[in-house]
Amino acid sequence: MRLGRGWAIAFCFFGLIGLADATFLTAQKITGGILPCSSAQPCEVVTNSSYAMVGPIPLAAFGVAYYLVIVIFGLVAFDSKQETWLRRLSVISWVGFLASAYFVYLQAFVIHAFCVYCLVSAGVSTLIWIMGLALQFQRRRADPYGQLPHIQ
Repeated sequence: MRLGRGWAIAFCFFGLIGLADATFLTAQKITGGILPCSSAQPCEVVTNSSYAMVGPIPLAAFGVAYYLVIVIFGLVAFDSKQETWLRRLSVISWVGFLASAYFVYLQAFVIHAFCVYCLVSAGVSTLIWIMGLALQFQRRRADPYGQLPHIQ
């Protein structure tokens, strides 16, 4: 892998942080638990809004699936040493970033409240997206004309 295993480790690291956060939010929503947040900014305003569920499924469960894919692809990239998996991660990172941007918009301009756990997830998915962009720029700098053979 020309771009190194460091990228795979970084994707896994941030993916695990996001996975823990999204799993906690999902578990709290399913069990009806109360999120420990500040009294000045109660998370329940966001997590109990009509935007917190997609039918019977908590929105955070989609975050669990997203971060699980990030971690699995990161592990496969680390183990297989194939650059293809890192490129897939950089493409998938757009999904998390765009979804997070929309959810932050909803919190700020529609719900008029913020959930710190949701913002942590948005921050993590943004970091993953930035890593995906940096990975692509690093690859383009190493191969500006696309002439290096791709590792499949």
